[in-house]
Amino acid sequence: IIQNNTIQTGGSSTSNTGIQIGSVSTNNTIISYNIINTSGVSSNIGISIVSGRDNVLLFNNITTSGNTTGNNGIAVSWRDNNLTSNIIKVCPSSCTSSNFGISYTNAGNNTLANNNIITTNGTSSNNGITITGASSINATILNNTINTGGTSDNNGILLYGGPGFINITNNIINTSGTSSSNIGINLTNANSIWI
Repeated sequence: IIQNNTIQTGGSSTSNTGIQIGSVSTNNTIISYNIINTSGVSSNIGISIVSGRDNVLLFNNITTSGNTTGNNGIAVSWRDNNLTSNIIKVCPSSCTSSNFGISYTNAGNNTLANNNIITTNGTSSNNGITITGASSINATILNNTINTGGTSDNNGILLYGGPGFINITNNIINTSGTSSSNIGINLTNANSIWI
């Protein structure tokens, strides 16, 4: 259990992470009630699940920021994880592009429920939830509040690269931008999606 911690990470370069689960043998970890702030130039992550399964992330307050691109609140690249009731703020001041509230890459059987995901003040391609990869199957996205902002090409939920069997239900999605192509739910090369 990782609980009730205040974590701040930052640096003058990239890839600063608050909590990382990086071993296949790290399973059944509960990460809850933590306050996590990460900052740096780019590619900063609040919580990263590189491997390990059956982990539960709940009631965390996560803020990630960086000067440029690739900042994530929670990044998951393994299966069977549950993300519930987290508050995620990505780029509350300013960033450039490709900043994500929650990103899944080739990660199956995951549940996202009751999260408040805010991705703001980037330029383009800022997404609340991004799910990509053919191995990203059997995900449930339920009762989340998602707000994205920037200039253009910002998505509340983006599915691309072959994910399938995704259930998207009872979410509140608000996408805004000062220019064009801001989309609530964007399906690109995705299969068997229930909305």
